[in-house]
Amino acid sequence: MKSVKDILKETEYVMIFGARAAREHKHSNFGLNIENEIYKYGKQIMCYVVSSKENNPDSIGEIPVVEISEIIEQHKREGVIIISNALKKQDEIRNMLEIYGFQHILHGIRMYGELSRHEKEYYGQYGWNISMKHVPDVYEKKADMRNLAIYIVTSHNNTRQSVQRFDSKMLRYIQAGSALTDVDMCDIRDDTGDNISSKNHFYCELTAGYWIYKNDHVHRYVGLYHYSRVFNISDDEILELLNTGIDVILAEPVIYFASRGHYWCGDPLMEQVFLSKAPQYMDCFYNYIREGLLIPSNMVICSKKVFDDYYQWMMLLLETYEQELNARKIAMQPRHIGYIAEELTGIYFLHHSTDLKLFFVKQKNLY
Repeated sequence: MKSVKDILKETEYVMIFGARAAREHKHSNFGLNIENEIYKYGKQIMCYVVSSKENNPDSIGEIPVVEISEIIEQHKREGVIIISNALKKQDEIRNMLEIYGFQHILHGIRMYGELSRHEKEYYGQYGWNISMKHVPDVYEKKADMRNLAIYIVTSHNNTRQSVQRFDSKMLRYIQAGSALTDVDMCDIRDDTGDNISSKNHFYCELTAGYWIYKNDHVHRYVGLYHYSRVFNISDDEILELLNTGIDVILAEPVIYFASRGHYWCGDPLMEQVFLSKAPQYMDCFYNYIREGLLIPSNMVICSKKVFDDYYQWMMLLLETYEQELNARKIAMQPRHIGYIAEELTGIYFLHHSTDLKLFFVKQKNLY
């Protein structure tokens, strides 16, 4: 199967379905501007496609808005049509476009909401089963409220969100970047014991994750929640999953090709680090950055052993990368390492999807 980038490179006819939605959404909180990404491939948008011209503009800027019935067969056959990421019911839209004869249909990124059939099939090619897994009626109980701790990150930099508290016996609040402030947000700080708290500007929530990796020797299962996001799942559901054979709970993946023109892991220096430190992961590395895959937010719930193996692997790569940047006198950007870690998370669990049972859960914004 051709990658989405290859399809875009080959065609001269690029269309976007959803004129009003694309216009209203292209400057979102996530900066998702599909038009800019298309331009990075050296292409121009031929037109916006709509099911009906009623209540739609004649053009957006200089780009015409065209009713679907007016698109000629050559453009349907040879062109690419991208469904605006702002639109809901993407599967229904895809079915309609297929009925009209469009051959190459792509989906824009959607950070939240139901995974489309297309996304499930797309990830299934790489071994990620995103459907619900069978839960047996009888199972050995391994996880309970006493041996599971989900750490939710707080910070002096986002006090508006960090003051929220949730009614869950599993949650432990941990202050990330504690070494950089005198403000106390909660009892657990990431600047105690073995820590990298002072690197929080670059490592983000990973300084809390590193603290868990190095300092939690009590819990059999651990998890990490984001500053501003958590899994949309109850305590009972978490226990049920862990007790019925699920090894790792992760955020639902997204197809990421239309949101950024490159991956942080696409840095040639990061590729060198992989070749040096993790050569057995190279197939997953290339698949991941070529095909537009992403597990967002650096959130995970799993056994402490899996968590430790994952962080040991990830920190080796990140620390080596940081050393290489320093040796070349290349300055890191804020959140630099945190962004790379999102991509490493997907690469790691894609590689291990044959020996670990993964379960994907929707995210929920805290604000």
